[in-house]
This record gives sequence, structure tokens and C-alpha cells, in this order.
Amino acid sequence: MIAYILKSIICMSLLFGVYWFLLRKEKMFIFNRFFLIFSVIFSLLIPVVILPVYLGYRDIPQGLVPFFYRAPETKIVTDQYSEDQLKPEPVVNPRIHDGKQVAENDIIREKRVSLILVLYFTGLSIMIIRFLRNLNYLNNLKRSSEKIDHEWYQIALLENHAGAFSFFNVVFLNRADYLGKKININVLNHELEHVRQAHSIDIVFFEIVNMLFWFNPVFFLYKHAVRLNHEYLADEAVIRNQAETRTYATELINYIKNGSSIRLASGMSPSMIRLRLLMLNTNSAYTRNRSRTIAATTISTLLMIILSIKPAYTSSNEGKKGNKGIKNNDDIITEEVKFRDTDFEKLNSVVVIDGKILNPDDSLTIDVKNIKNIEIIAKRKAVRKYGRQAKNGALEITSNGFANGSAPDSLHFKKIYTINSADISIYGHSGKFVTDSLRVYKKNHSEKPVKILVSNLFSASIWTYPIFHQQDSLKRWRIIELYTRDYFRIKGKVIQRNGQPLRGATINLPERNKRVTANEDGEFFISDVNPGVTAEISAEGYKSLKFKVKPAEFGYKMNITLVGIDEQDPDEKITILNNNLKVFSGTWKFNKEMSTNKDRPYSQYIIRQFDSDSIVLHETIFDKEEINLKNTFHFNTISINSPEEDAIKTIQKCVIGADGKSFFVTLKAVSFIGRFRGYKTVTVFSLNESGDQLTIQNVHFQDPDSIGVNDISVFDKI
Repeated sequence: MIAYILKSIICMSLLFGVYWFLLRKEKMFIFNRFFLIFSVIFSLLIPVVILPVYLGYRDIPQGLVPFFYRAPETKIVTDQYSEDQLKPEPVVNPRIHDGKQVAENDIIREKRVSLILVLYFTGLSIMIIRFLRNLNYLNNLKRSSEKIDHEWYQIALLENHAGAFSFFNVVFLNRADYLGKKININVLNHELEHVRQAHSIDIVFFEIVNMLFWFNPVFFLYKHAVRLNHEYLADEAVIRNQAETRTYATELINYIKNGSSIRLASGMSPSMIRLRLLMLNTNSAYTRNRSRTIAATTISTLLMIILSIKPAYTSSNEGKKGNKGIKNNDDIITEEVKFRDTDFEKLNSVVVIDGKILNPDDSLTIDVKNIKNIEIIAKRKAVRKYGRQAKNGALEITSNGFANGSAPDSLHFKKIYTINSADISIYGHSGKFVTDSLRVYKKNHSEKPVKILVSNLFSASIWTYPIFHQQDSLKRWRIIELYTRDYFRIKGKVIQRNGQPLRGATINLPERNKRVTANEDGEFFISDVNPGVTAEISAEGYKSLKFKVKPAEFGYKMNITLVGIDEQDPDEKITILNNNLKVFSGTWKFNKEMSTNKDRPYSQYIIRQFDSDSIVLHETIFDKEEINLKNTFHFNTISINSPEEDAIKTIQKCVIGADGKSFFVTLKAVSFIGRFRGYKTVTVFSLNESGDQLTIQNVHFQDPDSIGVNDISVFDKI
């Protein structure tokens, strides 16, 4: 609403600026009249009018479009739990949230909205009372007056009012002046022109709009400009018909003392006399008027188009070269309703199916084939529709068998339903954690109906994505996510390095004030766990382990490894084979014919060696764009990195070979919570006898005892 108000005020101000600088002093009053009226109408409509214009493809998340291309029309993905496992745990003495226990920021927001509404309706009430009072005053004047009927207008003679004014088809005159023939004929003709040109319709229109948008200061400028333009129109008509300009101007000056102060009526206003006299003596060339009319129309049209433009997404990919550069998109609509707060206490939210509110003990059945529409209603709108029990929002589901006249979602959206789905971190080759740009779904795919107890719901959200090229140009993508309360739990097994269970280990969540002990099989289970809390695992005689619980930990059973205090990883030891190393320094270019890795792009190494202490490898890859990589290895050393929040340890060591012609770089990664399977890579750099050929061999160990990929790259010295 705020965006609408700001946009309409900006548009109205810009259009009034066009009138002020181009049209205000020109004798084209009929054009000015309609320009002012339609400027207000368009300013009120433009914020809700959208002109979809293709402005080029905007960046969207990498991996999002490819995922959508292969996604099914509708798919439901569930966690690997049975219906019994989805039942909530019994809650002892659950707190019932009332208005005082709502989050502080929500209360402040509601108070601000309430204050704004009170101010708005107070101003609206004052403006309505003012408008009705003026109408009633004019109606009383008409009722109490002596009336003279003519063919297309009526004269109302007043006893105690000196000025002449008109309202719709009634001209109000002083009775004594009219009967004594003291009213100048040009003054009467001026008021009759107001009647003939229906100026009262304009005045009432602006009064009604001003009532609704009383807070908009630009309306007062429009109202004054419209009234002044009405006077110009009436003056021009009087002079055109019979009056001489100088004589008419003199009559206007003599009539200043009889100026009318009646609101809603058209009459002689003393404040406008000076401007009217100036306009009467202004000469306006036809060519200049026409050029200004064209300029005002063109500028106004451009302004309205610019303010109405919204980028459109087409299904065509003509003229585009793939999806390069696609990274982000801000045209994503998200809606969410929470059924429990961060402490997992029940909120005032409801689930509605076919217009019926479900009880906490009822089951919510998610049947993809039977869902016609699904919608999330905001808090205030939900309260108006379902009462205070929906204070925190509502999830509305309409089945195919329920006829409510609405079109099914399938006409507008391609849908994916997920239950207890979460982003899963995977370990990338860069040595850092990376997350899939959208999400990785569980392996269990099911289109069978899934039942969830309403009391077990935690939240529901709908993500609506824009239309991308190479897709149905009429349908957007929607991902409907449901999370249950028991999704936010961690379970797993505490083991030793040899894989044996560790009985009696303690799992502590200090931020949640929860502590459990592993059973005899080393297994544990903790419910109601917030993402981001710190978990501490400890056992007597073992090194303690800390890590932050991420959504990825909710999706599987963890194997948490504790290492004995005196235990040491074999890879943490250095066996010095040789301190003397042949010289690797120089420039080396890739030899594709002698390499086993034929797909490797052409590259070049520049190597600098510092005696037998360290070596710097500067690699340049010449592919579609030049990529430069730089690595420094210190011989016979170990580097250990252990990010505490991820419970991961990486070990890198560099050892000179026994023959002095090679050195080995070992990289090993270990996850103590089983987020990924540990792996190990050994890269061997070796020289031939003549020292003019460099061989780089990579050996990947997928498991501790198995060898995976083994590729060899050969480089010639230049």
C-alpha cells in the first residue's frame, strides 16, 4: 500500500509539473481541463497497471533452470518416516499464546498499522463530514430560494447573499439585484457558461478523490488549477459570444466585492481576478499551442509507460547464447505461515481444507492428485476470515471435489511439493563446503497420499518463481514446502575411530538446555532442535567435539566419531625420505598426446623452487577464458585445518620422494559427524632422468583402502 501511495504521488507530481511548465499560461483551456482530470485518474491507476516488457534476461540462480527443466509436473517428496513416526511427542503443560506473548516486533508493527489506520479514517471522516455539510448548505439555499425555471437551467434568488455562483444547473443570484436588473449580463452569462460546460462535475470529482486521498498534498494544487481553468473557460466563452475584452475586464474588477466563498460552487473568487485579467490580455499563437499540446501529451505518455513497465519473461530463447551469467533473480514471491515458534510452542495458526478449519488432532492429508488450489493467507487477512485463532496466518487447501469457482493451480503453475525437505551440503573439490543452489531432495519419491497430524506441523511455505525462457510462457514455478515439528531433530550414533559404538557419550545442546546420553549401542535422539545451535559431544578419555547444527543434519542419521586423547592420525606424521630435490623451476607446457587425461584443457606451469624448502606452482589454464591458479608447498611439513562449526578436519602434507626426483602432496578430509565420506587425494610431481619432462599423477582414494580415479598429465619444459 505504501508503494502504491508513493508511486501515485510521484506520478501526480510529475504530471502536474508538465501542466505547470508547459500548459498553465497558454490559451488551450479545454485541453487543460481534460489533462488535469486524466492526470489524476492515471496517477491512481498507474501503480496497479503493469506493462510487461522484455528488457533482457535477468540473473537467476545457477542450477535453478536446469533443475526446472527436468522436474516433473507435480511431485511429492517425503522424509523416510512412517506415519507413526510423524506423530508429535506428548507435550507437558503446553503454553497457550495470547496477545501478550506474541513476538515484540509483531506487536510494534500491529500498533503502527493500527495508528496509521486510525489517522487515515479520522481524516477521511472529517473530509466526508465537510463534503456533506457543504452539500447540505447548498441544498438548503436552493430549498429556501425563489426559483425561476428556464429551458436548460434554473435561477435561484437568494435574500441575503450578494455574490453570483452556480452549482450543476442552478445559478444562485441576489434577489434584489436580479429583480432590480442590477446584475450585469456578462456576469450572468459567465455563470451560465459554468452550467453549460458542467464544471460542477469536475469539482465534485476532485472533492471525492480528495476525501479518499486527503493526505496527498498534490490534490490541493490540482483543485486550485481546475477551478482557475473553469474561470478561464467561462471568460473565454463570454468574450467569444458578445463581450468586448476591455469592457468585460472592467466589469470583473467592479465585481470583486461580490466574490463568492461557497465551497463546491462555481463563482467569482476575488483571489483569481488578477490571473483572469492577465489571461484575458494574453495572446497565444496556434502553432505554439499545438507544439505544447504535443509535447505535454508525449511527455505524459512516456512518464506513464515508464512507471508501468515491469520486466517480462518469455519462453523464447532467440538471440541468446545459453544461460551464461545467470546467477540471481529478485522476482521471487515467498509466502509462509508458522504453526510453532522458535521454542516449538504452538502459535495461533490454522489449516483450512475446503473451508473447514482442522482441529489439532485431525490429520492433514497431502494428496497431490486431489489438490486443486493451495494458498497461504497473511495474518491480518486470516484474522478477518477465520478469527483470532488465525492470528499468525492460515494454510488454505482446496480439493478438486470442492466447487468454489476458482481455477486450479495447474493452469498457472508447475508445482513441486516437498515434506521435510532440506538443503544438503556437499563437499566440493575446492576444499570448502558448497550448497546446491536450490535443494537436494530425499531419495524416497512417492505420489501416495501422506498424512500428517495438524499438531505436528511446524511451518508451510510457498515459493513462486518467475517464468524462464525455454519453459511454458504461461506458467510459473511453485515449490510448496511443509515442515513438521519432528523434522527438527538430530539422531545418530557416537562411534570410535575403529567404528565401534561409544557407550555413555554425552550430547549436549546448551542453548536449548538439552542433554542426552548415548545408549549401549552409542545411539541418541534429540527433538525440537533449532538450526544453528551448537552441539557438544564428549566422553571420558576422548577429545570433545563441537559443531553447529545445520539443516543438513536433520535429514539423515549422523555417525559422530570421537578420537581418543592419545590417538594420532597416521597422516599427521611426516617420514622424511629425502631432503635433496632436483630443480623443478622453469616453464612447462601441457603435452596432450602423452597424457592420459585427454579432456584436460591446455595449460602451462611456471614453477619457482627455493632450494629444498618450498616450491611455488603458478598454473595458467587457457580455455574459453584464462584462469590463473597458484599453490605454494613447503617440503616435509603438515598443515591442519579444523573448522569447529563444521566438525571437519583437513590435512595437507608435502614429502620429498626417496629418489629426489619427485615430491608427494597429500590432501585428506575427515568429517567427524559423517556429513560426507572421508576421502584422500595424493598428487605426485616427478621429473624424468633428463629433467626436461614433468609428470603430474593424481590418485583419488574414495575409501581409506580403495583407489578411485588415477590420471596422469605430462608437461614439457620450454
